Amino acid sequence: MSVTHVRSVVEAQLAAVEKGESGENYILGGVNCRFSDLVKEVAAVSGHAHIPKQIPAVLFKTIGYLQAGLSYITQKEPDLTPELAHMMCRKDVRFSSEKAINELDYHIAPLRQSVKDCYDWLKKERLL
Repeated sequence: MSVTHVRSVVEAQLAAVEKGESGENYILGGVNCRFSDLVKEVAAVSGHAHIPKQIPAVLFKTIGYLQAGLSYITQKEPDLTPELAHMMCRKDVRFSSEKAINELDYHIAPLRQSVKDCYDWLKKERLL
């Protein structure tokens, strides 16, 4: 997955208005990491020593299908869809923001900073 800081995205969008080429697209990705890496950062930033155990991909994907079936019956949105489960289990996805870096002066914040700033904002807004 790719994790980026919202501030970096906003700055790049504003820069695209001034520096970007009309009709061009820019990938505003961030740090390429595994979902488990993100979970470890969230645990570290939030002060939780306990990191959830990683379950096998086949079991995780099965849960996605089961939740999709259950949501069909209950008419409620599932927490995990089969598509999301497959995406979260992929190991071969990489995003390149090179074009945005070169043309828009896009800056990719470190993973720890992105997670910490998000956590601090969620706490400030009393969403955690």
